[in-house]
Amino acid sequence: MSLTVKSTDGKAHNIQFYSDISAEWVSGDNSLNVTWSTNNLNGVLAHQVQLQNQGQYTEINDHTQYGSAYYGTNTASGLSYATGQNSVIRAQFISSGSLGNSQDIALRAISDRWPVFAFARDIGSTSDSSANPVGFAVGHVRDPLITYIVAGNTMQDRHPYWLSKFATVSDCVEYQHAVNASNAMDNKVTSDTNAIYTDYAPITALSLRQAMGGIEITISKTSSGVYDPNDIFIYPKEISSDVYLYPNPDLGKRLLAPIFTHQRSGLYPNKWSVHDFGSSYLVANGHNNGGDEAMAVEESGNMIIMALSYYRAKKDSTDQLSTDDFAGHLANQTNLAIKGIIGIRAMFEIATVLGQSADASTYSIKASSYVTQWEKYAISSEGHLMLQYNSPSSWGMAYNL
Repeated sequence: MSLTVKSTDGKAHNIQFYSDISAEWVSGDNSLNVTWSTNNLNGVLAHQVQLQNQGQYTEINDHTQYGSAYYGTNTASGLSYATGQNSVIRAQFISSGSLGNSQDIALRAISDRWPVFAFARDIGSTSDSSANPVGFAVGHVRDPLITYIVAGNTMQDRHPYWLSKFATVSDCVEYQHAVNASNAMDNKVTSDTNAIYTDYAPITALSLRQAMGGIEITISKTSSGVYDPNDIFIYPKEISSDVYLYPNPDLGKRLLAPIFTHQRSGLYPNKWSVHDFGSSYLVANGHNNGGDEAMAVEESGNMIIMALSYYRAKKDSTDQLSTDDFAGHLANQTNLAIKGIIGIRAMFEIATVLGQSADASTYSIKASSYVTQWEKYAISSEGHLMLQYNSPSSWGMAYNL
Protein backbone atom coordinates (compact mmCIF):
# COMPACT_ATOMS: atom_id res chain seq x y z
CA MET A 1 0.00 0.00 0.00
CA SER A 2 1.52 3.31 -1.13
CA LEU A 3 0.18 6.58 0.31
CA THR A 4 0.72 10.18 -0.80
CA VAL A 5 -1.06 13.46 -0.12
CA LYS A 6 -1.65 16.62 -2.12
CA SER A 7 -3.38 19.62 -0.58
CA THR A 8 -6.42 21.01 -2.33
CA ASP A 9 -5.64 24.58 -1.30
CA GLY A 10 -2.01 24.48 -2.43
CA LYS A 11 -0.76 25.22 1.09
CA ALA A 12 1.50 23.10 3.28
CA HIS A 13 -0.04 21.13 6.15
CA ASN A 14 1.31 18.87 8.89
CA ILE A 15 0.58 15.29 7.83
CA GLN A 16 0.56 12.04 9.80
CA PHE A 17 -0.41 8.60 8.50
CA TYR A 18 -1.79 5.71 10.54
CA SER A 19 -2.42 2.08 9.58
CA ASP A 20 -2.87 -1.23 11.40
CA ILE A 21 -3.92 -4.84 11.00
CA SER A 22 -5.64 -7.03 13.57
CA ALA A 23 -5.03 -10.62 14.65
CA GLU A 24 -8.11 -11.59 12.62
CA TRP A 25 -5.66 -12.05 9.75
CA VAL A 26 -4.51 -15.41 11.12
CA SER A 27 -7.69 -17.33 11.98
CA GLY A 28 -11.38 -17.74 11.28
CA ASP A 29 -12.02 -18.38 14.97
CA ASN A 30 -11.64 -15.24 17.06
CA SER A 31 -11.64 -17.18 20.32
CA LEU A 32 -8.20 -18.68 19.62
CA ASN A 33 -5.00 -17.40 21.22
CA VAL A 34 -2.33 -15.62 19.20
CA THR A 35 1.27 -14.57 19.73
CA TRP A 36 3.09 -11.62 18.19
CA SER A 37 6.34 -9.69 18.02
CA THR A 38 7.84 -6.60 16.35
CA ASN A 39 11.29 -6.77 14.77
CA ASN A 40 13.63 -4.91 12.43
CA LEU A 41 14.11 -7.03 9.30
CA ASN A 42 16.94 -5.51 7.28
CA GLY A 43 15.62 -1.97 7.48
CA VAL A 44 11.95 -2.94 7.52
CA LEU A 45 10.10 -2.70 10.83
CA ALA A 46 7.65 -5.60 10.85
CA HIS A 47 4.88 -6.84 13.09
CA GLN A 48 4.45 -10.63 13.03
CA VAL A 49 1.38 -12.43 14.39
CA GLN A 50 0.37 -16.09 14.38
CA LEU A 51 -1.83 -18.60 16.16
CA GLN A 52 -0.37 -20.01 19.36
CA ASN A 53 -1.48 -23.53 18.39
CA GLN A 54 -1.39 -24.05 14.65
CA GLY A 55 -3.15 -26.65 12.53
CA GLN A 56 -1.33 -27.50 9.32
CA TYR A 57 -3.56 -27.84 6.25
CA THR A 58 -6.66 -26.74 8.15
CA GLU A 59 -9.12 -23.90 7.58
CA ILE A 60 -11.88 -22.29 9.60
CA ASN A 61 -14.29 -20.01 7.73
CA ASP A 62 -11.89 -19.87 4.76
CA HIS A 63 -8.96 -18.79 6.97
CA THR A 64 -5.87 -20.97 7.11
CA GLN A 65 -5.00 -22.00 10.64
CA TYR A 66 -1.23 -21.90 10.34
CA GLY A 67 1.48 -19.51 9.19
CA SER A 68 2.14 -15.89 10.13
CA ALA A 69 0.80 -12.51 9.08
CA TYR A 70 3.38 -9.77 8.55
CA TYR A 71 2.82 -6.03 8.45
CA GLY A 72 5.83 -3.86 7.74
CA THR A 73 7.13 -0.47 6.70
CA ASN A 74 10.52 1.09 6.06
CA THR A 75 12.35 2.48 9.08
CA ALA A 76 12.39 6.20 8.38
CA SER A 77 12.24 9.55 10.13
CA GLY A 78 8.90 10.16 11.83
CA LEU A 79 8.03 6.47 12.19
CA SER A 80 6.45 5.13 15.39
CA TYR A 81 4.71 1.87 16.20
CA ALA A 82 2.65 0.08 18.83
CA THR A 83 0.82 -3.16 19.55
CA GLY A 84 -2.19 -3.32 21.82
CA GLN A 85 -5.95 -2.97 22.17
CA ASN A 86 -7.53 -1.52 19.04
CA SER A 87 -9.47 1.29 20.70
CA VAL A 88 -6.52 2.34 22.86
CA ILE A 89 -3.94 2.40 20.07
CA ARG A 90 -6.18 4.25 17.62
CA ALA A 91 -7.18 6.80 20.24
CA GLN A 92 -3.52 7.41 21.00
CA PHE A 93 -2.83 8.31 17.38
CA ILE A 94 -5.90 10.53 17.14
CA SER A 95 -4.84 12.50 20.19
CA SER A 96 -1.12 12.83 19.48
CA GLY A 97 -0.48 11.99 15.81
CA SER A 98 2.06 9.34 16.80
CA LEU A 99 2.45 6.08 18.70
CA GLY A 100 4.54 5.24 21.74
CA ASN A 101 6.83 2.53 20.30
CA SER A 102 5.31 0.19 22.87
CA GLN A 103 4.58 -3.52 22.70
CA ASP A 104 1.67 -5.18 24.47
CA ILE A 105 3.08 -8.35 26.04
CA ALA A 106 -0.27 -9.71 27.28
CA LEU A 107 -0.65 -12.42 24.66
CA ARG A 108 -4.30 -13.46 24.40
CA ALA A 109 -7.26 -14.44 22.22
CA ILE A 110 -8.05 -12.53 19.04
CA SER A 111 -11.31 -11.20 20.49
CA ASP A 112 -9.83 -10.43 23.91
CA ARG A 113 -9.39 -6.65 23.75
CA TRP A 114 -8.82 -7.05 19.99
CA PRO A 115 -5.03 -6.57 19.64
CA VAL A 116 -3.86 -4.57 16.62
CA PHE A 117 -0.40 -4.02 15.14
CA ALA A 118 0.02 -0.43 14.13
CA PHE A 119 2.34 2.07 12.47
CA ALA A 120 2.24 5.85 12.36
CA ARG A 121 4.35 8.08 10.17
CA ASP A 122 4.77 11.83 10.58
CA ILE A 123 6.03 13.33 7.33
CA GLY A 124 5.94 16.90 8.59
CA SER A 125 4.65 19.91 6.69
CA THR A 126 3.99 19.42 2.98
CA SER A 127 1.62 20.40 0.21
CA ASP A 128 2.53 17.44 -2.02
CA SER A 129 4.25 14.22 -0.92
CA SER A 130 4.09 12.45 -4.29
CA ALA A 131 7.87 12.24 -4.52
CA ASN A 132 8.12 10.49 -1.13
CA PRO A 133 5.29 7.99 -0.72
CA VAL A 134 4.73 6.16 2.55
CA GLY A 135 4.61 2.42 1.95
CA PHE A 136 3.17 -0.46 3.98
CA ALA A 137 3.55 -4.15 3.10
CA VAL A 138 1.15 -6.83 4.29
CA GLY A 139 1.20 -10.55 3.69
CA HIS A 140 0.48 -13.98 5.09
CA VAL A 141 3.29 -16.53 4.96
CA ARG A 142 3.04 -20.26 5.51
CA ASP A 143 5.00 -23.36 4.48
CA PRO A 144 4.01 -25.81 3.17
CA LEU A 145 1.10 -24.40 1.18
CA ILE A 146 -0.74 -27.41 -0.19
CA THR A 147 -0.64 -31.19 0.16
CA TYR A 148 -1.20 -32.86 -3.23
CA ILE A 149 -1.96 -36.47 -4.12
CA VAL A 150 0.52 -38.07 -6.53
CA ALA A 151 0.93 -41.40 -8.32
CA GLY A 152 1.13 -44.24 -5.84
CA ASN A 153 -1.63 -42.63 -3.76
CA THR A 154 0.82 -40.71 -1.57
CA MET A 155 0.67 -37.06 -0.52
CA GLN A 156 3.29 -34.50 -1.54
CA ASP A 157 3.93 -31.22 0.28
CA ARG A 158 3.93 -28.20 -2.03
CA HIS A 159 6.00 -25.20 -0.93
CA PRO A 160 5.94 -21.47 -1.81
CA TYR A 161 7.76 -20.70 -5.05
CA TRP A 162 9.47 -17.70 -3.48
CA LEU A 163 11.49 -20.00 -1.21
CA SER A 164 13.48 -21.06 -4.28
CA LYS A 165 14.56 -17.43 -4.74
CA PHE A 166 14.74 -15.97 -1.22
CA ALA A 167 16.00 -17.45 2.02
CA THR A 168 13.85 -15.44 4.44
CA VAL A 169 10.72 -13.31 4.55
CA SER A 170 12.79 -10.16 5.00
CA ASP A 171 14.62 -10.88 1.74
CA CYS A 172 11.27 -10.72 -0.07
CA VAL A 173 10.26 -7.31 1.20
CA GLU A 174 11.05 -4.79 -1.54
CA TYR A 175 9.18 -1.61 -2.37
CA GLN A 176 10.33 0.13 -5.53
CA HIS A 177 10.23 -2.82 -7.91
CA ALA A 178 6.82 -3.88 -6.58
CA VAL A 179 5.40 -0.39 -7.13
CA ASN A 180 6.90 -0.08 -10.61
CA ALA A 181 5.61 -3.50 -11.66
CA SER A 182 2.14 -2.74 -10.27
CA ASN A 183 1.97 0.62 -12.04
CA ALA A 184 3.11 -0.94 -15.31
CA MET A 185 0.41 -3.61 -15.09
CA ASP A 186 -2.25 -1.04 -14.18
CA ASN A 187 -1.26 1.07 -17.18
CA LYS A 188 -1.46 -1.95 -19.49
CA VAL A 189 -4.85 -3.03 -18.15
CA THR A 190 -6.21 0.51 -18.48
CA SER A 191 -4.89 0.90 -22.02
CA ASP A 192 -6.15 -2.48 -23.20
CA THR A 193 -9.55 -2.00 -21.58
CA ASN A 194 -10.02 1.53 -22.88
CA ALA A 195 -9.48 0.20 -26.39
CA ILE A 196 -12.76 -1.68 -25.91
CA TYR A 197 -14.80 0.45 -23.50
CA THR A 198 -13.51 3.11 -21.14
CA ASP A 199 -16.04 2.48 -18.34
CA TYR A 200 -14.68 -1.03 -17.77
CA ALA A 201 -11.11 -0.11 -16.78
CA PRO A 202 -11.67 0.02 -12.98
CA ILE A 203 -13.61 -3.26 -13.10
CA THR A 204 -10.95 -5.11 -15.07
CA ALA A 205 -8.16 -3.77 -12.85
CA LEU A 206 -10.02 -4.92 -9.74
CA SER A 207 -10.90 -8.29 -11.28
CA LEU A 208 -7.28 -8.99 -12.20
CA ARG A 209 -6.17 -8.20 -8.65
CA GLN A 210 -8.80 -10.52 -7.22
CA ALA A 211 -7.84 -13.34 -9.56
CA MET A 212 -4.11 -13.00 -8.91
CA GLY A 213 -4.73 -12.86 -5.18
CA GLY A 214 -6.63 -16.14 -5.37
CA ILE A 215 -3.79 -18.38 -6.53
CA GLU A 216 -0.79 -19.97 -4.87
CA ILE A 217 2.35 -20.74 -6.87
CA THR A 218 3.97 -23.87 -5.47
CA ILE A 219 7.03 -26.06 -5.94
CA SER A 220 8.08 -29.45 -4.63
CA LYS A 221 11.33 -30.62 -3.09
CA THR A 222 13.77 -33.02 -4.70
CA SER A 223 14.65 -36.33 -3.06
CA SER A 224 17.59 -34.56 -1.44
CA GLY A 225 15.30 -31.97 0.14
CA VAL A 226 16.17 -29.07 -2.17
CA TYR A 227 13.42 -26.80 -3.52
CA ASP A 228 12.75 -27.59 -7.20
CA PRO A 229 11.86 -24.37 -9.08
CA ASN A 230 11.22 -26.36 -12.27
CA ASP A 231 8.31 -28.29 -10.78
CA ILE A 232 5.75 -25.49 -10.59
CA PHE A 233 2.07 -26.12 -9.90
CA ILE A 234 -0.47 -23.35 -9.37
CA TYR A 235 -3.59 -23.88 -7.29
CA PRO A 236 -6.60 -21.54 -7.43
CA LYS A 237 -8.92 -20.92 -4.53
CA GLU A 238 -11.73 -20.38 -7.04
CA ILE A 239 -12.29 -20.49 -10.79
CA SER A 240 -10.78 -17.71 -12.91
CA SER A 241 -8.67 -19.69 -15.38
CA ASP A 242 -8.89 -17.53 -18.49
CA VAL A 243 -7.63 -14.36 -16.86
CA TYR A 244 -4.19 -15.82 -16.11
CA LEU A 245 -3.34 -16.01 -19.80
CA TYR A 246 -3.43 -12.22 -19.93
CA PRO A 247 -0.55 -11.23 -17.60
CA ASN A 248 1.51 -14.36 -18.31
CA PRO A 249 0.39 -17.41 -20.33
CA ASP A 250 2.78 -19.59 -18.33
CA LEU A 251 0.45 -19.12 -15.37
CA GLY A 252 -2.22 -20.93 -17.38
CA LYS A 253 0.18 -23.76 -18.13
CA ARG A 254 1.14 -24.17 -14.48
CA LEU A 255 -2.54 -24.08 -13.53
CA LEU A 256 -3.21 -27.00 -15.86
CA ALA A 257 -0.13 -28.97 -14.78
CA PRO A 258 -1.58 -30.51 -11.59
CA ILE A 259 -4.78 -31.45 -13.44
CA PHE A 260 -2.97 -33.28 -16.26
CA THR A 261 -0.56 -34.87 -13.80
CA HIS A 262 -3.44 -36.13 -11.67
CA GLN A 263 -5.39 -37.48 -14.65
CA ARG A 264 -2.26 -39.29 -15.85
CA SER A 265 -1.69 -40.88 -12.42
CA GLY A 266 -4.64 -43.23 -12.91
CA LEU A 267 -6.01 -42.48 -9.45
CA TYR A 268 -9.20 -40.87 -10.74
CA PRO A 269 -11.52 -43.64 -12.00
CA ASN A 270 -13.92 -41.69 -14.23
CA LYS A 271 -13.41 -41.22 -17.97
CA TRP A 272 -13.60 -37.42 -17.85
CA SER A 273 -11.77 -34.58 -16.17
CA VAL A 274 -11.97 -34.34 -12.39
CA HIS A 275 -14.15 -31.48 -11.14
CA ASP A 276 -11.77 -30.42 -8.35
CA PHE A 277 -8.90 -31.75 -6.25
CA GLY A 278 -10.83 -32.34 -3.06
CA SER A 279 -13.60 -31.19 -0.78
CA SER A 280 -11.41 -28.73 1.14
CA TYR A 281 -8.75 -26.29 -0.03
CA LEU A 282 -5.19 -26.99 1.16
CA VAL A 283 -5.74 -30.77 0.98
CA ALA A 284 -5.68 -31.79 -2.70
CA ASN A 285 -6.38 -35.48 -2.10
CA GLY A 286 -8.49 -35.96 -5.21
CA HIS A 287 -11.53 -38.17 -5.62
CA ASN A 288 -10.20 -41.70 -5.95
CA ASN A 289 -13.74 -43.04 -5.55
CA GLY A 290 -14.98 -40.92 -8.46
CA GLY A 291 -17.50 -39.25 -6.18
CA ASP A 292 -16.93 -35.63 -7.20
CA GLU A 293 -19.62 -33.64 -9.02
CA ALA A 294 -19.89 -35.30 -12.43
CA MET A 295 -19.41 -32.34 -14.78
CA ALA A 296 -18.13 -34.48 -17.65
CA VAL A 297 -18.66 -32.06 -20.55
CA GLU A 298 -18.06 -28.92 -18.48
CA GLU A 299 -14.71 -29.89 -16.98
CA SER A 300 -13.37 -31.90 -19.92
CA GLY A 301 -14.26 -28.97 -22.16
CA ASN A 302 -12.49 -26.59 -19.80
CA MET A 303 -9.39 -28.77 -19.80
CA ILE A 304 -9.18 -28.97 -23.59
CA ILE A 305 -10.03 -25.31 -24.21
CA MET A 306 -7.49 -24.06 -21.67
CA ALA A 307 -4.80 -26.29 -23.19
CA LEU A 308 -5.51 -24.81 -26.61
CA SER A 309 -5.68 -21.28 -25.19
CA TYR A 310 -2.21 -21.72 -23.72
CA TYR A 311 -0.88 -23.01 -27.05
CA ARG A 312 -2.38 -20.06 -28.90
CA ALA A 313 -0.74 -17.65 -26.47
CA LYS A 314 2.68 -19.30 -26.38
CA LYS A 315 2.82 -21.64 -29.41
CA ASP A 316 4.24 -24.21 -26.99
CA SER A 317 3.04 -27.75 -27.79
CA THR A 318 5.40 -29.52 -25.39
CA ASP A 319 5.20 -30.19 -21.97
CA GLN A 320 -23.46 -33.30 -17.60
CA LEU A 321 -23.84 -31.21 -14.62
CA SER A 322 -22.56 -27.79 -15.56
CA THR A 323 -21.47 -24.77 -13.56
CA ASP A 324 -25.11 -23.66 -13.78
CA ASP A 325 -25.92 -26.22 -11.07
CA PHE A 326 -28.61 -23.90 -9.68
CA ALA A 327 -30.81 -25.58 -12.29
CA GLY A 328 -29.90 -29.08 -11.14
CA HIS A 329 -29.40 -31.86 -13.66
CA LEU A 330 -31.04 -30.12 -16.62
CA ALA A 331 -31.16 -31.83 -20.02
CA ASN A 332 -30.16 -30.05 -23.24
CA GLN A 333 -28.51 -27.00 -21.68
CA THR A 334 -27.53 -24.57 -24.41
CA ASN A 335 -24.54 -23.14 -22.56
CA LEU A 336 -23.15 -26.58 -21.74
CA ALA A 337 -23.69 -27.77 -25.30
CA ILE A 338 -21.66 -24.91 -26.77
CA LYS A 339 -18.86 -25.72 -24.29
CA GLY A 340 -18.72 -29.25 -25.76
CA ILE A 341 -18.77 -27.93 -29.32
CA ILE A 342 -15.96 -25.47 -28.58
CA GLY A 343 -14.05 -28.36 -27.01
CA ILE A 344 -14.42 -30.42 -30.19
CA ARG A 345 -13.27 -27.45 -32.27
CA ALA A 346 -10.33 -27.03 -29.91
CA MET A 347 -9.39 -30.66 -30.55
CA PHE A 348 -9.32 -29.85 -34.28
CA GLU A 349 -6.69 -27.20 -33.67
CA ILE A 350 -4.73 -29.41 -31.28
CA ALA A 351 -4.75 -32.31 -33.77
CA THR A 352 -3.62 -29.91 -36.51
CA VAL A 353 -0.68 -28.75 -34.39
CA LEU A 354 0.30 -32.39 -33.78
CA GLY A 355 0.07 -33.25 -37.50
CA GLN A 356 -2.91 -35.62 -37.07
CA SER A 357 -4.72 -34.49 -40.21
CA ALA A 358 -7.34 -37.27 -40.29
CA ASP A 359 -8.36 -36.62 -36.69
CA ALA A 360 -8.33 -32.87 -37.32
CA SER A 361 -10.72 -33.26 -40.24
CA THR A 362 -13.12 -35.37 -38.17
CA TYR A 363 -13.17 -32.86 -35.33
CA SER A 364 -13.68 -29.93 -37.72
CA ILE A 365 -16.61 -31.57 -39.53
CA LYS A 366 -18.27 -32.57 -36.26
CA ALA A 367 -17.90 -29.12 -34.71
CA SER A 368 -19.31 -27.37 -37.79
CA SER A 369 -22.26 -29.76 -37.93
CA TYR A 370 -23.02 -29.45 -34.24
CA VAL A 371 -22.87 -25.66 -34.15
CA THR A 372 -25.42 -25.46 -36.97
CA GLN A 373 -27.76 -27.71 -35.02
CA TRP A 374 -27.06 -25.78 -31.83
CA GLU A 375 -28.14 -22.49 -33.41
CA LYS A 376 -31.40 -24.12 -34.48
CA TYR A 377 -32.28 -25.42 -31.02
CA ALA A 378 -30.65 -22.84 -28.73
CA ILE A 379 -31.91 -19.53 -30.11
CA SER A 380 -35.55 -18.57 -29.71
CA SER A 381 -37.70 -17.14 -32.48
CA GLU A 382 -37.32 -13.78 -30.73
CA GLY A 383 -33.55 -14.01 -31.02
CA HIS A 384 -32.53 -14.63 -27.39
CA LEU A 385 -30.46 -17.54 -26.13
CA MET A 386 -32.50 -20.08 -24.21
CA LEU A 387 -31.25 -21.84 -21.07
CA GLN A 388 -32.58 -25.15 -22.43
CA TYR A 389 -33.26 -26.32 -25.99
CA ASN A 390 -36.74 -25.48 -27.30
CA SER A 391 -37.73 -23.64 -24.12
CA PRO A 392 -38.51 -20.11 -25.36
CA SER A 393 -39.62 -18.91 -21.92
CA SER A 394 -36.13 -19.56 -20.51
CA TRP A 395 -33.11 -17.30 -20.84
CA GLY A 396 -29.46 -18.27 -20.69
CA MET A 397 -26.20 -16.41 -20.03
CA ALA A 398 -23.75 -17.71 -22.63
CA TYR A 399 -20.57 -17.36 -20.59
CA ASN A 400 -19.07 -20.33 -22.47
CA LEU A 401 -19.10 -18.40 -25.75
